[in-house]
Amino acid sequence: MRRLLPGFIYFIPLCCFAEAGEAIPPAEPQVAASPAALVPPVPEVRLEPEVRPDFSEDLFRAVAGADAKRVGELLDEGADVNAILPIPPPEDLVGRFRGTMLDYYLRVEKGLTPLMLASAMGYPEIVSLLLERGAKPQAGTKKHHTNALWLAGRNGHVEVMQILLGAGPGTEAARLKIRISLADQTAWLWRDGQIVRTMPVSTGRKTLPTPKGRFVVTDKHVDWKSTIYPARMPYYLRLSCRDFGMHAGVVPGYPASHGCIRVPAAAAKALFAEIPQGTLVEIE
Repeated sequence: MRRLLPGFIYFIPLCCFAEAGEAIPPAEPQVAASPAALVPPVPEVRLEPEVRPDFSEDLFRAVAGADAKRVGELLDEGADVNAILPIPPPEDLVGRFRGTMLDYYLRVEKGLTPLMLASAMGYPEIVSLLLERGAKPQAGTKKHHTNALWLAGRNGHVEVMQILLGAGPGTEAARLKIRISLADQTAWLWRDGQIVRTMPVSTGRKTLPTPKGRFVVTDKHVDWKSTIYPARMPYYLRLSCRDFGMHAGVVPGYPASHGCIRVPAAAAKALFAEIPQGTLVEIE
């Protein structure tokens, strides 16, 4: 026991005293802080999403300019093969197509894609490239659901229609051809350069003539009803997405239809079974 020095006043905390016989509780042990608690918190870092460059307008320009090489480069750089042209579009594109059918799809109806533009302009190489890179041939515009095949058909691009329909070299469609003579009112089916079927037809009357030219079978309907005239069209083969085609009907031996090519019922049924979409039809 230490001895207290005289002349000094000492203050002793009450907690130091205990009743007689009462044990003094031991002091709580000090716990050393963990190393992790000594490290200051790291502020949260939020990564901004990567902003990819938009090549869509350049892609449309390359398609419009028939520049297949540039189209490929833009796709390699990340351009969206199914991009939709914004409305209003760049003025240089509007000026290029002013006064054409495409003017409406550039300025008014939203949904034009690079594949639609290439198909409307008749660029087989670019159409094939876009399809290889994942372009959607069934994509349509917002209001009328116009697609690439319709645009190719309306502009008479036979090769593009066949590419879109998968009727390239080596396919059954590529082996076949239908030739129709308006003067003779006769049609012939060719396979591999040989005539395999001959049939009489009845084409459009004088006031509603059947158009001449090269067309493609784009649609097949077993029992189609005309949306223009009150008439049924069994075994209907639509040509180039247009408002005429081949179907079973009365064949009187002279031009009598509203523009379609009527074929005897048995022959029409056989043609419907044999002819795939993409088959070439020549009318002269």
